[in-house]
Amino acid sequence: MNISDIQNRIADIPLEQIDVSQPELFQNDTVGMYFKRLRQESPVHYCPSSRYGPYWSVTRFDDIIAVDKDH
Repeated sequence: MNISDIQNRIADIPLEQIDVSQPELFQNDTVGMYFKRLRQESPVHYCPSSRYGPYWSVTRFDDIIAVDKDH
């Protein structure tokens, strides 16, 4: 599968189903493509279900800094 096919597959996943905590995304080096989509479409993303429980992903630098400074 080439990069374009992987990007198209990622683009077809509903946002609410994206779970960047999946180890296989790091193992196959595609996690960056998922983060790129989240930064573009859902920079503060809620994952309701993962093997680790629900979590929020903050994916833009300025947003990360704002969250880190405002406890």
